Amino acid sequence: MAQFPTPFGGSLDIWAITVEERAKHDQQFHSLKPISGFITGDQARNFFFQSGLPQPVLAQIWALADMNNDGRMDQVEFSIAMKLIKLKLQGYQLPSALPPVMKQQPVAISSAPAFGIGGIASMPPLTAVAPVPMGSIPVVGRSPPLVSSVPAAGVPPLANGAPPVIQPLPAFAHPAATLPKSSSFSRSGPGSQLNTKLQKAQSFDVASVPPAAEWAVPQSSRLKYRQLFNSHDKTMSGHLTGPQARTILMQSSLPQAQLASIWNLSDIDQDGKLTAEEFILAMHLIDVAMSGQPLPPVLPPEYIPPSFRRVRSGSGISVISSTSVDQRLPEEPVLEDEQQQLEKKLPVTFEDKKRENFERGNLELEKRRQALLEQQRKEQERLAQLERAEQERKERERQEQERKRQLELEKQLEKQRELERQREEERRKEIERREAAKRELERQRQLEWERNRRQELLNQRNKEQEDIVVLKAKKKTLEFELEALNDKKHQLEGKLQDIRCRLTTQRQEIESTNKSRELRIAEITHLQQQLQSSPRKGKKKRKSLAIKRALILNKVVRTGLSVSMLYGQRLERGKWLDLVDIWQTGLWDASYPMVGAGRGWIT
Repeated sequence: MAQFPTPFGGSLDIWAITVEERAKHDQQFHSLKPISGFITGDQARNFFFQSGLPQPVLAQIWALADMNNDGRMDQVEFSIAMKLIKLKLQGYQLPSALPPVMKQQPVAISSAPAFGIGGIASMPPLTAVAPVPMGSIPVVGRSPPLVSSVPAAGVPPLANGAPPVIQPLPAFAHPAATLPKSSSFSRSGPGSQLNTKLQKAQSFDVASVPPAAEWAVPQSSRLKYRQLFNSHDKTMSGHLTGPQARTILMQSSLPQAQLASIWNLSDIDQDGKLTAEEFILAMHLIDVAMSGQPLPPVLPPEYIPPSFRRVRSGSGISVISSTSVDQRLPEEPVLEDEQQQLEKKLPVTFEDKKRENFERGNLELEKRRQALLEQQRKEQERLAQLERAEQERKERERQEQERKRQLELEKQLEKQRELERQREEERRKEIERREAAKRELERQRQLEWERNRRQELLNQRNKEQEDIVVLKAKKKTLEFELEALNDKKHQLEGKLQDIRCRLTTQRQEIESTNKSRELRIAEITHLQQQLQSSPRKGKKKRKSLAIKRALILNKVVRTGLSVSMLYGQRLERGKWLDLVDIWQTGLWDASYPMVGAGRGWIT
């Protein structure tokens, strides 16, 4: 219901969700095509990304809005998330925990003044209402009941002391006295029959609801569902038939049992059709059911449409007066017939004439009373029509103000989004500039490195070329040296071959000499043994043996062997003396070159 600002100048909490915001959020929620009253996490995430907020911020908003942590969202959780996104875009910091006010029902911001003398003075005068049960009103359809001649004491004054709209008639201070006894409540007649259809529908007391009570259906829902009603009411009949309404209600995907209960609650007059207010009430009950709240078994008084309240409680009549009047009217022809029969049967006397005049006066008064009641009824209808026109005008003005306020708010949001886009564009350009400068610096560094590397490679190539030239020269020198060495090698190989041949020849000669030497040595040894074995033989014989040995030695020398090769160190010093003696005797051949050497060896 509508809420007014506090008289102390207070304002609503920034975290509170208004009715207009909830209606807008509901439209966005239904545009996502929820399943069984819920949208999945992917649907919500793709929709929330359109706000442009960072992913960590959206994750924090999801954690706050998803109160039951089931990974999906209903209408209330979706509305909370949209409110948090809006406040975050406006620059507010997200709360650490979800504020309790966001879990409450949405509130409406009204432009009405604060309560006080001015507020009461600006309110329209209200018509006093007497407690009239719905089942006792003999009306057809929506026709208002007739106004009775209730005395002034029976009409309670208004709360502000204003007199009631319906003034009592002084000529009918006691209406019961003006009615004949035949119009008692026990008598049955056409006027006393009740509308069974209304009696079935209205099991509550409409007069118990204050006339100025606000309708429980939010204004945004009324506007939205009024447009939906007008779009389906192609014939402008003012109502939707059962199949038409059923097609619309089935789009909510609610169970058949809940839809049947909603139909029974919203079809107040039980005519199988839904008027605009009944359709709005039905759609509001669907919203209540989809939000998870239980449906009431009986329609609460604050859910009764205003038009049904005006029809049944705006006249301020009592049960007795309306019933007696409605029963009085159809019984008048019956009373006239009875009076005519009595006039024919009874003699005319002064008392009869007096009674007849009295009854005629009562009938005339009753006719005037009925005419006055009809006039008052028409006046009341005119006032009700004026009131409806005034309310519609105020409603249009309020809708216009709401539209302007919504447009202003959307302009502010668009401006804020534009500023945010500009800031984001500036941040993006700054990042691009930094990236470009970084890339340029990296490119310069790469070029410098490539230039240095190229110079190093050039220097290295020049150095290697110089080394190659030096190596080529060295190679040439080495080739010359190698060629000289090869020549020398060939020479040495030739010499070596010659030496090897000579050595082979000498080795062969030495081997033959060794053999002959061995034979000579054996012969010398034999001769020495003979000399030693016969020391007493003649001197002559010894000399001959010595000569013979010398000859042997001379042969040895001739063969190219030295004495040392024959004897070596094995010969004792005394043995050499024999050779000297032989030489002294002149038996040694002077032509032998080794004698001198032998002499030298001996010395």
